[in-house]
Amino acid sequence: MNPATNGASSADLHGENDDASPSEPVTSDLDGGRRKYGARAVQPEPSLVVLNPLGGALSHYVKQLRGVLSPNVGSISEVVITEPSSSHKSRFAWVRSYVTAIRASRAKPSPSHLIVTWPVLGYFDIVLLRVLYGSGWSLVIHDPEPLVFSVGYSKIARLLGRAALGRNRVIAHSSVAQASLATVLPNKAIVVLPLPMLAPAAPRLQPSPHPTVRVLGQFKPDRDTGLLESIAKELPVAVRLEVFGRNWPAIAGWQVVSRFLSEEELDRTIASSTAVLIPYRRFYQSAIAIRCLEASVPVIGPRESSLFEVLQGNPDYLCGANPDDWILAIEHAISDTGSQFSEIASSLYEATLAAWARWARSI
Repeated sequence: MNPATNGASSADLHGENDDASPSEPVTSDLDGGRRKYGARAVQPEPSLVVLNPLGGALSHYVKQLRGVLSPNVGSISEVVITEPSSSHKSRFAWVRSYVTAIRASRAKPSPSHLIVTWPVLGYFDIVLLRVLYGSGWSLVIHDPEPLVFSVGYSKIARLLGRAALGRNRVIAHSSVAQASLATVLPNKAIVVLPLPMLAPAAPRLQPSPHPTVRVLGQFKPDRDTGLLESIAKELPVAVRLEVFGRNWPAIAGWQVVSRFLSEEELDRTIASSTAVLIPYRRFYQSAIAIRCLEASVPVIGPRESSLFEVLQGNPDYLCGANPDDWILAIEHAISDTGSQFSEIASSLYEATLAAWARWARSI
């Protein structure tokens, strides 16, 4: 993914729009108040700084991070920079603000551990962070092999990144991502942590009388439209099939709404779904799946993917390539009162809290 140049939305990645200018990084303390550099801190010097260079796309992701980390660190400060696709400023201004934010974070009287939520310049970020921050940082690499062209993933970028890493760490959100990163970086430098998540909502108490199955997120070449067409042919007409996201083509049997979804719209769309499908051929992790788990809405996806870890191998919601598998999973979700999936969500949430607590103790 390259949200800096491809206009990522909340349904594409993890977050909501933010009004921060890329030329004015802002910080926030744990209770959500924001201040510009130079303003007086509301809380004592934070023990963790979250630098989010995708203030529009990863806003919800940072909320999730705060949720899983706040019980385990002294305090959290967030530095927000809005990407060009949301700010409509230049890419150069975005990178300049990112560099400024790293320097400013390091210049604090008592430098904290820095976690960077997205590599602005791919593997070159490792070099940049080593030069400007030194040690005591972690970089989250969501897509070791981006699905679209992105800066910083060339052979030379990978070699320089490996050489510059030192004792710092990169964070992967699945064993699939870890395996890909391990072809570039030493395995001991990779920390695998689940996607952070908020506490799951209470499940619905009875099956929906008007089942609606949806696909959410931006269209990309790995989306299996043929599978969706096959599903539409087999499901009863009483099941409403909808796709929400930018750049989707027409799909037989599905109502396609090809546009950006605001954060509020995304929340409502997930909450009103009977089930959400992840019909992807290749992906490292699914932020949409985690959002569904937070809402206790069943999510259905490929068995041979990172969803196997997320759904803890539950066969009712994991599918093979055969469309019949997906039909059975959808029918199961329609008949479920929500109790089974709610148990999956709660179990994942507890495991996620424990994993991030262990990481927090290690920094």
